[in-house]
Amino acid sequence: MWFNIHSQEFSSRFLKHLKKYPGLKEHVNKVINEILNEPEHPHQHERLHAERKLFSARINHNFRIIYEVIDDKIYFLEIGPHKIYQEF
Repeated sequence: MWFNIHSQEFSSRFLKHLKKYPGLKEHVNKVINEILNEPEHPHQHERLHAERKLFSARINHNFRIIYEVIDDKIYFLEIGPHKIYQEF
């Protein structure tokens, strides 16, 4: 297995921005569950950083989730349109 996830944490920034997009909540929950249940699935993510386990997951055509894997934990860092890539 690519990595073994035992827990997850949501940044306050992620939760704050999630509230800005209430229409995406169902899609976001689906993507988060897919990440947690099948983190190695190739369609689910794009690696954003060569040294860190920092990834982007697609919610829809315009929105992404940015998350990082450290040891056996996933940290959901940010959610939003493509411009969030600039911060990472």
